[in-house]
Amino acid sequence: MTSSGERSALDPDFVPVHQRIRRILELHPEGLFPETASESIRESMAQQCPSESQSQSDRSAGEPPNFETRKRRNKAEKSALIETLQAAGSALATDFTGLSEQLRSMSFVYRRVPSVAVSDIDLPPARIRAMALHLLGQGVGATEVQVGLYLLESTAFQEDAVLLRELALLGRDFGYTACTALQRLRSPAEHLFWVARRVGRFDREPYVSAISELPDEELKSLLDSLSIAEAARLAQWFTVLTRTMPRFDGRRRLAEAVLAAANEPRALGDFPESHVLIAQLWDAVRFGRIALASFAPGEREETADRFRAALAAAKSREAIEWAQAAHPQDADLTWLRRQIDLAAESESEAPPPGLAIRFTVPAPSSGEDARPHLLIDGAPLVEQLYDRGYADSPERLLQRGSGLRAGPEPRDVRLAEGYCVELCCGALRAEIRRDQAAGLVVWDVRDTGRSVLAPQRFTFEADDYDTEIARAANDFSWEWPARRAARLLRERIVSDPELLSRWDCKFLWATSWNAYRTTLRLLFSYPDFPSVDSDEHWLQFEYTSEVPDAAVVDDNSVAATVERIVSTLRTTDPKTIARVCGGSKDGAEALGYPWPP
Repeated sequence: MTSSGERSALDPDFVPVHQRIRRILELHPEGLFPETASESIRESMAQQCPSESQSQSDRSAGEPPNFETRKRRNKAEKSALIETLQAAGSALATDFTGLSEQLRSMSFVYRRVPSVAVSDIDLPPARIRAMALHLLGQGVGATEVQVGLYLLESTAFQEDAVLLRELALLGRDFGYTACTALQRLRSPAEHLFWVARRVGRFDREPYVSAISELPDEELKSLLDSLSIAEAARLAQWFTVLTRTMPRFDGRRRLAEAVLAAANEPRALGDFPESHVLIAQLWDAVRFGRIALASFAPGEREETADRFRAALAAAKSREAIEWAQAAHPQDADLTWLRRQIDLAAESESEAPPPGLAIRFTVPAPSSGEDARPHLLIDGAPLVEQLYDRGYADSPERLLQRGSGLRAGPEPRDVRLAEGYCVELCCGALRAEIRRDQAAGLVVWDVRDTGRSVLAPQRFTFEADDYDTEIARAANDFSWEWPARRAARLLRERIVSDPELLSRWDCKFLWATSWNAYRTTLRLLFSYPDFPSVDSDEHWLQFEYTSEVPDAAVVDDNSVAATVERIVSTLRTTDPKTIARVCGGSKDGAEALGYPWPP
C-alpha cells in the first residue's frame, strides 16, 4: 500500500513510455497507430512534470513576461539542464540512477524542454548515448523522453533505429526530434516510411519530407521495396507536402511507380480509399507536382488517362452510390462522387500550349483547399519554380482586382505565397505587362525569397492569353455549394455595401474552406480597421451559415441561401448573430464584447 502522494509501480502512467508504445503496437500491428493512444501517453507524460502554474510562479515577482525575460529564463533553464546532465554523466554510476527523477522535477516555461546537443556536454559520445538510452528506455515523463531524444540525435547507432521510430509515434516535438535522429542514420528510408504509414497526416509531413530529400539511389531502392499501393501512396504524400516541396525533376523511378499504379488500379486496395488515391494522383499527374517527374514522351498523358478510366468505370459509380447510401454525410464520398462524374465527362487531353489555368479541389480530409494551377506549355509553373507553397487561391488570382489580366501598365502580381509570411520566406511574383507592339503578354517571374536568382521570362500571344484569363475567371465548375454561395454573397455585399455599413461594419471576405465544406463564413470588422498609428479599437467577427454539400451544385438552393442571408443583414445587426474572432482583449472590453473570441 502506498502513502498519500506516492505513485505505485502498478500505475499505468508509471510504466516506461517505450513499453507502453510496444504494448499498443502488439495490439495494432498494422495500420495507423491510434491517435487516442498517443494523446493518452503524451498526457500522462506531461503529468509527470511540474505544471504550467508552477513554472510561472517561479518567475521573479513583478517581472513582466516579455521577450527579454523569457530569453533570460530559457537560457538559465538550459544551463541548469546541461549542468544536471553533465553531473549525471560524470558520476561513476553506470545506470544513471536518479537522473530521471531529477529531470522530472525540473520546471520549464510553457513546459518547453530546452534543446540540448551533444556539443553542449563535455562527455564522450558513448557516455552520452548510454545516458540517452537509459532515459528513453526507462522514461515516464515528457522531459526525460525529450532530453533522451535530443541526446540520441547525433549519437545513435544503426541498432537504435527501431527505438527511434517507435518513439516517433508519440508525434509533436518528440516526432520531429526522432525524425532528425533517423535521418542521420545510414539508409534511413525504410524507417522513415515505417513511421509515415503509421501516423496521421498532421504528423506525417517530416518523414515524407525527409524521404523526398533522399539521394536518388536511396529513393529508388525504397520504391523498389514497396508494393504498388505503398509506392503510389508515397507519391501522393509527396504532392501534399506543405513546407518543403520534393524534387521531381529527373526522378524516373517515381514516374514508373505512378505509371504502375495507373496500369493496375485494383492493386491500390479497397474502395473508397483506393479511388480517393486514384483521383488525387489523376490531378497530380495532369496539373500538379507529379507532372514534373521524368515521364517518357506520351507517358504522362497515358498515365492520366488510365487513372481517368479507372474512375469513370461503371463499377466505380456503382460502388460510390452504395457507399453514399450507407454514409450520406461523408464529405470525402461526396467529393469522390464529383471526381467520378468529372472523369466520366472528360476526354483524354494533351497538355495545352501557352498558358492554361486549371482548378483542382483536394479531398476534404486532406486539409488542403481549392487551388488553381498555372500551366505553361503543360508544365505547372508554381510547382516548378517555388518550393514553399502553392498558387494563391482562385479568387485572389482571378476575381480580386485585376487578377492576372494584362493591362497597358506593368503590374506586380503574387502568384504563390509560402506557409510563412512573405516578409520572412518570400513569395513567387510576376511582373505582368503587355507588349502592344509585339502583341505579347510578358511575365517576369521571380522568387522574392531567393533574390540571387534571376527572374524567368515567359511570353504569351496576347489574344490567346486574354481568352484564357477570361475563360478561367468565369469557370466556377470547381465550386462546391457553400463556396458558390460565398462567392455570390461577396458579389451582393460589394454591390450593396450598405448591407453592412448600416451597422457600422466593414466587409472583409466570405468563403468556405474545403475541410469544412458545409460551412459558409462571412468575415467583417466593427468598426473599420484603424490606421497603423491609430489607437482606435476594433474587432473582427465571423458569421457562419450551413449549406449542405452535394456532388452537383443546385444553383436555385444556393441562390435561396444567399437571399436569406442578405435579408437577415438588412434587418438584423450582424454583430448580434456572429462571434468575435479577432482583434484584441482591450478592444473587446472597450466595445462591450466578450473575450477571448
